[in-house]
Amino acid sequence: MKMKTVLIGDIHGRDIWKKIIEKESPNRVVFIGDYLDSFDISPVEQIYNLKEILHFKKNTDIEVITLIGNHDYHYMNVGETYSGYRPQTQLHVQDIFKENIDDFKMAYSFDKYLCTHAGVSSIFMNNTFGDNWDVETIVDTLNLTFRYKPLTFKFNGWSPYGNDVEP
Repeated sequence: MKMKTVLIGDIHGRDIWKKIIEKESPNRVVFIGDYLDSFDISPVEQIYNLKEILHFKKNTDIEVITLIGNHDYHYMNVGETYSGYRPQTQLHVQDIFKENIDDFKMAYSFDKYLCTHAGVSSIFMNNTFGDNWDVETIVDTLNLTFRYKPLTFKFNGWSPYGNDVEP
């Protein structure tokens, strides 16, 4: 039996994910990142929503995957920030990510689909793998890099690994 998968991205503090899951009744939910940094939802509500997602992940029969987005990454004490960043919530959110770091990934795959928050450029692929890659190799490499060398994902401006979105 094929699993029904729902991908939810860029919730930025909104709790619409609950209605989506209730309506769709999936077997798997992949949150694509950016749990925080809303301009119209209070930091307290956003933090509560992030905690609810983590609680849901740990207490449901549904497979739940939580990926990191740039609006989550900058709360992990890496030095760069993006729009919506709230320094007054840094310590609270940083602790949530530290305490739950094993619940977050940079990449996930299912049925030959690759899920990341920002994609993977062909320049990165060629520089890292050459012609010898598959989806699982990409996922493993990104997740191991995130675990052991998280500053690798610190991009502020131009990146030598590519900003090569092709039409």
